[in-house]
Order: sequence, then structure tokens, then C-alpha cells
Amino acid sequence: MKIFKKELKLNIEEQQIVDVVREMVNHKDCSIEVNPENMHYLINVETLDYFAHVDDIGVEISNHKFFISSRLRSAVIDKVKSLIIEEKSRRWHLKKDTIFENKTNLLDKIKNNINP
Repeated sequence: MKIFKKELKLNIEEQQIVDVVREMVNHKDCSIEVNPENMHYLINVETLDYFAHVDDIGVEISNHKFFISSRLRSAVIDKVKSLIIEEKSRRWHLKKDTIFENKTNLLDKIKNNINP
């Protein structure tokens, strides 16, 4: 319930970082890797040579020409991580649905081949 939760106010730099991460995870060529030991994230848009690392204290964004490292408030890190988790979860469900749709189609085809 958001009734009792105070809305997070981001400063300009925090908003820019959130926006960059959002654009990266929404990019068609983005890959997202998760370290299951600590739930840190590596985001990679290799076609553009942009990389981001999100851990428990901040976000690092880089390519071959620059490196930005920002320590962030825990609420901002939670917001960034939630963007990544949401996209990773969406991709997982899409992949799972595709796999099982193919399985269903294959079983239907086998059944129809056996009993035409």
C-alpha cells in the first residue's frame, strides 16, 4: 500500500542515473546478469559499449571512454534494482512461456501424427 509510504524524491544526479539504467535495461540489445551470491547486477549494452554495475552501495556506469561511480541512498538503489528485477522477470516469463508454448505445440503435433 502506497498510502503510508512517502514518495521518493530524487535529486538531479539520482534521476539521471535511474533514467540511464531504465534506458539500458529497456534497450533491445541489453543483457542482464545477476550474481546470486549478493544480488549485484551487471548490465551490458554491448552494441553501444555501455556497461553498468549495481551493488548495495551504488552504481558504476562505463564504456571505454568514461567511468562514473556514484554512491547512492539505499532507497535509490532499491529503485534502480527494482527496474532491473522487473525487466529480468519479464524476460524470464517470456522465455518460460515460449518454451512451454513450443512444448505444447510439439505435443499436439505428435498427438496428431499418431492419430490423424
